[in-house]
Amino acid sequence: MHITLIEPPKFVMAGNHLSVVAMPPLGLAYVAASLRAADHDVSVIDAVGEKISQLTPFDGHRSIYMRGLRDAEILERIPSSTQLIGVSCMFSYQWITVRRLLQGIKMRFPQVPLALGGEHPTGMPEEVLQHPSVDYVVLGEGEETAVEIAASLSAGVDPRSLEGVAGREPDGRFRINPRRARIRAIDEIQPPAWQLFNLDGYIAHNQPHGAARGRFIPMLATRGCPFQCTFCTSPQMWTTRWAARNPRRVVDEMERYMRGYGIEDFQF
Repeated sequence: MHITLIEPPKFVMAGNHLSVVAMPPLGLAYVAASLRAADHDVSVIDAVGEKISQLTPFDGHRSIYMRGLRDAEILERIPSSTQLIGVSCMFSYQWITVRRLLQGIKMRFPQVPLALGGEHPTGMPEEVLQHPSVDYVVLGEGEETAVEIAASLSAGVDPRSLEGVAGREPDGRFRINPRRARIRAIDEIQPPAWQLFNLDGYIAHNQPHGAARGRFIPMLATRGCPFQCTFCTSPQMWTTRWAARNPRRVVDEMERYMRGYGIEDFQF
């Protein structure tokens, strides 16, 4: 199956330091790797990474911009052969613009299933499904669920009954299925498919979280968080189960990035 994964553009606001941070999308890179390991043909459109220096005024505002590809440019890059489109929406403030992108995608590809994943749709699936362009919501960790959605569609089976998926019944009612159990064998998860992303564009932009100490890349050494901060969606996204990777595997991954990409700074 030919699958297209999309990382949407991001808000940049004058005077807001955090908004200028530009990091390669680690979650989407993990999902892409899992789909490739399941023998799917994966295309990635990383709107920020592909045009990191392009700032477009948002709805005429003079101090709010969108960083990255414009919606029309994203639509032009979606292969005509794609059979499933997945879009990431990590933060609720992104929903303002992501829903317009989803509408454009559905108008261009009305017969192609469209799935949305990330923190916002996991925390608010009913609100997201009110948007008619969204066919499926991936709840929580996306690697296994994305592979099962693709397998179901390849077999001609509707994936709305899968664990970790939300969708609509034929009568239009929302169906929010039980969450998929957290992945326990985290050392067996395929490493991020960074070969599909423009890492050098992010590195040249040089705006990671915190200090920039050379060529950088994001990494996960653990998954989940045991705490339940009231302002954070982590309990919704990950549950409260914390799991650490094998330290040797973490160091091996660091060494691969040093050899393959000249990485000096690891953003955990």
